[in-house]
Parts: sequence; C-alpha cells; structure tokens
Amino acid sequence: MPSLIGQYSDSPEEIPISSPDAPIQVPSQEPAKDIKESKNITKYVYVVIGVVVLAIVYFVFFSGGQQEIDTTINTGLNNTGSNVKANSSSEGNNPLLENNSFVELNGNGKCDPLENCFDNPGDCKCKSDEYCSGSKECIKPTCGNKICEADGMESPENCCTDCTCVVAGQICNNVTKACETAAMNLTKEQALDAIKSYFSSQNQEIDLNLTEARDISTYNDTMVWRVKVRLIGEDFSRLFGVTESKEVVDFHTI
Repeated sequence: MPSLIGQYSDSPEEIPISSPDAPIQVPSQEPAKDIKESKNITKYVYVVIGVVVLAIVYFVFFSGGQQEIDTTINTGLNNTGSNVKANSSSEGNNPLLENNSFVELNGNGKCDPLENCFDNPGDCKCKSDEYCSGSKECIKPTCGNKICEADGMESPENCCTDCTCVVAGQICNNVTKACETAAMNLTKEQALDAIKSYFSSQNQEIDLNLTEARDISTYNDTMVWRVKVRLIGEDFSRLFGVTESKEVVDFHTI
C-alpha cells in the first residue's frame, strides 16, 4: 500500500475563524434594488404619458378660446343684412361674449346675433310689410305663389289667387286680386220662375210663402242663385241652385 506520508503537509492549513466581534457579511441586494428602481421609472413614464394625453385633449376641446378666431356671423334676422364680426380674443367688454361663447340677449330691445323674429319677437320685429316666416326670417309676402302667407298679410281681399274666396257668390278678380261678388245675368225673380217651372214639369207644387231666393253662389265654378224650396205637403225645405241658363241643380235637403 503506498504510503500516505508526505502527501499532506505536516502542519495542516489553518482555517480562518471569524472573530465573534467581526460583522456578519450579508449577500449583496443590488439586483433587487435595480428591479425596484426600474419599476418606479416605468410608473413615472406612464404618468408622464397620461399627462401629455390629457394636455392634448384639453387643448383640442377646450383651448379654442385661447386662439384668435375671427368669426363672421350673419345677422340677416335684424333686417339690416349686415355682418357682425366677433373676435373671441379681443380685449374689452363685449356683451355677446361670455365664457368664450355667444349668449342670446333676449329682451334688450336689440336683435342680436343668434336671435330671430320667431324666438325673440320682442327684439327682432319685422317691418310693417313683412312677416316672420317658418324659417324664422322676416320676409315680404309674394302674391301669386299659391301660398296664402301670414296672418292678415295676404287674404281673399288682397290676394285671392293665393287665398281662396270663402264668401258664397264671390269669385277671384285676377286683375285686382280681390274676391268680388260677380254680376249674374239672372235676377232673383227669374230664378224663382225657373224653380216654379222645374217643379211644375214634375207635377209638384211649391209653397211660395216658404220659398225664397237666398243669394248668389258658385257650383262647380258656375254662378248660381241659391233657392230654398218648400214643397206643399212636406215639413222640410230643400236647397236648389239656378244657373244663368236657368238650369236647376238639386243641392241637398235642409
């Protein structure tokens, strides 16, 4: 067996023994610290990005008043046809501006921008020959457009081509534009004679005391005398029309 003598040093190598008073060495925690700092940096980056995004949104939607805007507003509703320019960045007092927006000043006696004759009739009054239309504008009526415009501005008396005649016996005079009672080449007596002949031909007798020619009217665009007729033996009256050619038309029972 080979000798083990000499293979090892006669004096064993000394193993260092820590002194009880020596500080205890703790493994380095630098990697954990680096990870924590990295997370904090990422958090700060997200916060900065969020602030930038909010700033952009605010600028786009709410900072319009910070820019100088030269806005031309059509004020045709105040009957001047002029334009009013409002500069949102101008200095001084502007009664039309409040918090960078236009405000309707209803009731101040002036037709301000954004006011009209329909919503603000006290401020935006139409002229005597105008009326406030459905489009909220003051306009002059036009006779002949087949539209009976405005309350009282157009009527059967001044524009019968637009406003139909409503009174019995009246027709529209296309020259004067007024509804007029047309002259009829048939007298009241002639109308009654035509009625008598009509019923006589049918072997019917009328009660003359309860029969009368009322007025001139129109029937199918034809002028007629309207005659109330009471036949003997009946307790109700009938309404007939008599044309200029003495043709008798039965209207209805009344």
